[in-house]
Amino acid sequence: MLVETVSHLGGAQWSLFENGLRLQKNGVTVVIAAPKGELLSVAQEAGLATVAIPFYRLRRSPFLWFSWLKQHRAAAKLNRAANAFVPHVIHANSLAAGSIALGLADKFPFVCHIRDLVFPFSILRKVAKRSGRIVACSKAVDSLLAEMLHGSPRSRLVRVINGIDCERFKGAVGAEVRRARNLPESGPLVVMAAHLVPWKRHNVFLDMAAILAKIYPEVNFVIAGRDLLGEHAAYRRRLHEQATNLGLEQRLFWFENDTDIADLLQVSTVLVHPTSDEPFGRVLCEAMAASRPVVAVRNKGPAMIVDDKVTGILVEKSDPGQLAGAVRQLLDNPQQADDFGQAGYKRVSELYTVERSVRELMEVYQGAINEFPVS
Repeated sequence: MLVETVSHLGGAQWSLFENGLRLQKNGVTVVIAAPKGELLSVAQEAGLATVAIPFYRLRRSPFLWFSWLKQHRAAAKLNRAANAFVPHVIHANSLAAGSIALGLADKFPFVCHIRDLVFPFSILRKVAKRSGRIVACSKAVDSLLAEMLHGSPRSRLVRVINGIDCERFKGAVGAEVRRARNLPESGPLVVMAAHLVPWKRHNVFLDMAAILAKIYPEVNFVIAGRDLLGEHAAYRRRLHEQATNLGLEQRLFWFENDTDIADLLQVSTVLVHPTSDEPFGRVLCEAMAASRPVVAVRNKGPAMIVDDKVTGILVEKSDPGQLAGAVRQLLDNPQQADDFGQAGYKRVSELYTVERSVRELMEVYQGAINEFPVS
């Protein structure tokens, strides 16, 4: 049983869906427990069994009783679903999912995925104490958890690097995608794809775009990403105001309602990922699967994914000038950009596939099952 507490399709939810699909293709019976919405819809369309549970997030609230009530409702619904399905293992896709699944840890082998670098330590400690395995999605997350956990929970920490379905990023026809999305028929497209949350640093991308726009009149820019949970309206407004003040209105294309941007990545010239606080960086793998060069900051997840000067360019900090310089190198050297893209595809198809991650997850599940006390 795969458990998620968010209904929308973000990177973590795509990972859960693709893992579930691959597990089922490998002969494993899978049920996804998640709130009604995009994730359950794509899972049902793909033939995966699903059960709806209430939405729940780990958030500080002045109304503690209300937070407790929401957690209790989600946990109760999940408990009923698990008792009906009787899974061999429960896999929580996040710390929030792990917190509502804790009541099942005495009944079923329990695995919790950690995909973030910021979370309440008190809840991590509770979940880790009762988990058969704690799964870190990247080297950066693994290193952080290794510092925070001690004793028995530390011994149950494993690293399973996120994988993607590379086939999703093949086959788009550039001219058709551009027409369908009302993009210019020709000219380079410099793309950023990330949820509209401040730590992704879209503002840095916009400042970089302003630098490049003065040098390359034929280049256009794309920001693809949603305010996934409707919590950052002020940030979104500031970004649109910034773009206007920088004079980018005619050169910048926004896509704020897409659940799937595979076609956009395939028509991009380069993907830029300006954040310096990325736990993993799934979109970098996706761009590489589309044979596109990438530019990112040499820190945490991206520093692991990107082979500098081979599959893309890593800059030292999230700085508009540094990012612009890296993009200029690729725009001025299209053969190098193409070589980086081809090398990126080779790297991601060897190291970051969903097939590999599911093989490793199966070993994690077996370990949790083998060590689960039998009453």
